Amino acid sequence: MKALCAELGSENVVASDKSDQMFDLPCNFQQLDVTNESQYMTMVKENKVNYIVHMAGILSALGEKNPDLAVDVNVNGVVNALRAA
Repeated sequence: MKALCAELGSENVVASDKSDQMFDLPCNFQQLDVTNESQYMTMVKENKVNYIVHMAGILSALGEKNPDLAVDVNVNGVVNALRAA
């Protein structure tokens, strides 16, 4: 994230996470649930996003315990990113 901010300018980068905890980032941060298509679309439109780097995902250990969550985040989250793009 810091490299993107350095290359593009902090004012041109928006970071997001489902958690509302504050991260030490040199850019705008917004809480976002990637499984919520309307929230994803709103965030992209309001911030005039031109590029999306989608890194949300449920790894195998948690995914094996909760496969529905893994499908929702790993598949539907990507679909929402593609729709927003």
